[in-house]
Amino acid sequence: MVSLPVIAAPDERTWRDPNPGPHVRVSAGPRRLPISRLILLGTWLICLLQMIYFYPKLPELVPSHFNGQGIATSFAPRNVLVGIYLGATLLVFLMFLGLGRSLTRGNTRGLNLPNKEYWLAPERRGETLATLAERMHWFGAATLGLFFDLFRQIFKVCLGEGRTLDHPKWSVGVYVAVSVVWVIALTLRFRRPSS
Repeated sequence: MVSLPVIAAPDERTWRDPNPGPHVRVSAGPRRLPISRLILLGTWLICLLQMIYFYPKLPELVPSHFNGQGIATSFAPRNVLVGIYLGATLLVFLMFLGLGRSLTRGNTRGLNLPNKEYWLAPERRGETLATLAERMHWFGAATLGLFFDLFRQIFKVCLGEGRTLDHPKWSVGVYVAVSVVWVIALTLRFRRPSS
């Protein structure tokens, strides 16, 4: 039986044999979850806890659609509202988690990145993809934060603590502002450094 030496990469969690042929992944120590992935998971769990907390308190018929002024215009069974919340938050969580995992595994198909050839050169590829995965997790957490805030407002109306949503336009406005800052920061991060 032939044993392969364990090779630890100084800056990577795993090492891939640069020789052509089947790749061997060798662990360089315990895997640590990036803080961004933990924040994404934590934000989704907070949304889940919010739903679990409010579900038994909701009446059987709840507002399901609001107009531009935050006034309820149609109603649905509470299971529909909670199902939409669970489905939407789970979809966002899995989508951004999956995008991050896909990037950390090296999948760049369909990736639109400023100065892509420069940033995906072999010497920068690992760090670039890890940074993009982290940024995806943060954006997913921001999206879940929007859902948390909007559904908190919806639950207040459902429980009779208000007749209209508190601040839906502010919620969406803050999310749009965060999105713009996220795109600008990403563009600045991946501008080509001057030689």
